Amino acid sequence: MLKRKTDLNLTLASNCFCESDSTVIEEKIYDGYDDITRGLISYAIYDSSCSTILQYVNKFPTSVEEIYAFHNLVQLNPATNYCSIVTSNLAGQNGFINISDASGKTIYSQIINADRIDIATDSFVAGVYHVSISPRIITSSA
Repeated sequence: MLKRKTDLNLTLASNCFCESDSTVIEEKIYDGYDDITRGLISYAIYDSSCSTILQYVNKFPTSVEEIYAFHNLVQLNPATNYCSIVTSNLAGQNGFINISDASGKTIYSQIINADRIDIATDSFVAGVYHVSISPRIITSSA
């Protein structure tokens, strides 16, 4: 278990948890989501060789632009047949979107390579979903 013992945020982008499932990684982290007096821990999800970053999980915005961009990206409520996500601020970055249900199970994931994504939601069960949108950064090993 990785415990954040201060109220300061921390980024562990260079740490490989040897796991590609963010739900499993979150079970190993004890931070501000578990105790509001502690800081948040952002991290990267690597492939099985720990050499390529598949996705960043950024729990805290680093700028006012990020806060503004996130609040203007997703319009889901209510979504009966589909929802649209405008990703103009990720254009050219091959961003990544992940939608999980309240239990943490991923129900939708896709690489973002366009300015707008329309997601069919007619098969989604009514409920609360977590939408994670992040840049997808790919590195190569020698």
